Amino acid sequence: MDEGKQHQCPDAAIVEKNIQHDKIVVIKSQGKYSNGDSALVSIFEPDSYDAVGTDDAKLTRKLKAIGIPFILPAIFILKLAQEKKLTTHEAVCSLEKLSEFISEDEFSTVRILLEKKI
Repeated sequence: MDEGKQHQCPDAAIVEKNIQHDKIVVIKSQGKYSNGDSALVSIFEPDSYDAVGTDDAKLTRKLKAIGIPFILPAIFILKLAQEKKLTTHEAVCSLEKLSEFISEDEFSTVRILLEKKI
């Protein structure tokens, strides 16, 4: 997060705010890691987690190569809409809020799927 703030990544400020409001819990690591991706790969436990949520292309390639399941953030929104936990309108609004943090391809694909109510 600190590195993201230094590079003015917009999601870093949101992560920091969520940590301050106890929506994200930071755990102490037993090891030293060169970056967050390395830490994530090291601490991922398939018995405890279903998947990693990310659309970072470099990280998704790494996760795929080592067999860690992942899901793109907009797919969460699509899935919630499919399960009727969000209305289509709520899902589109949520997707719009997410748009600056995800790829254009991910945004466009999920937007089309939501409009078709798939």
